[in-house]
Amino acid sequence: TIPRHTTGHIRSPQIDAQEKREITSHPQVNMVKRRQSSFVYFAAFAAALLLNNDLVTASKARVGPAISPDIDFSVSSPSEPKWISKCSQLAPCCSILCSLAPLPTILQVARKKSTGNLPLLPYSSMVANGFIWMLYGFLQDLPSVWSANMVGAILGVYYFKEFKSYCPVGSSNLPGTARQHKLIVSWIIFANLFVVFNMSKTKAADIIGKEAVFMYVVLFASPLAALKVSS
Repeated sequence: TIPRHTTGHIRSPQIDAQEKREITSHPQVNMVKRRQSSFVYFAAFAAALLLNNDLVTASKARVGPAISPDIDFSVSSPSEPKWISKCSQLAPCCSILCSLAPLPTILQVARKKSTGNLPLLPYSSMVANGFIWMLYGFLQDLPSVWSANMVGAILGVYYFKEFKSYCPVGSSNLPGTARQHKLIVSWIIFANLFVVFNMSKTKAADIIGKEAVFMYVVLFASPLAALKVSS
């Protein structure tokens, strides 16, 4: 069937193909595609590094240190189940994939140049959550934790920046305003840095670890703000 225009004129397939080429070759569309590809490559590279680091650590653990004749083998602890080690290797990669989940929404916002009724809370909480867990990973010497959450924090900053660029000035249904979100996230970052630099490593890790669990709950509950905005 030959497509028709709303005015009743017959449109040839060549015209439709030409319009499609013009749309796909638009500079803004190309920029969005380049951003999407670069972030996917960045996340894939980070996930590969994390997986490689975990595999090297696991292989070193299997080889273990040289056996000493002074070691007492009378009591042996049970070995760790394989599925636990596999989960520990896959967890950082899954964390990065979760951080990439909002990317299609942000790219759609950039294409439409409008945030609609979307809330800003998921992205501001993503920045705070990633930063807090990154600090906890540093304090506990866990590369798989701090590196994966560093990626999440960087992506969260990008999402926050893009959302704020197309958010109406003075909008107060995010919930709150974009300026309030920026101030709260900044205070969270500075407060946690104060804890790290002014307390012992053990005490700081305990406080930041509990805060990280709370922030993780806030992160996954933040999309519920969209229901309140839409209602």
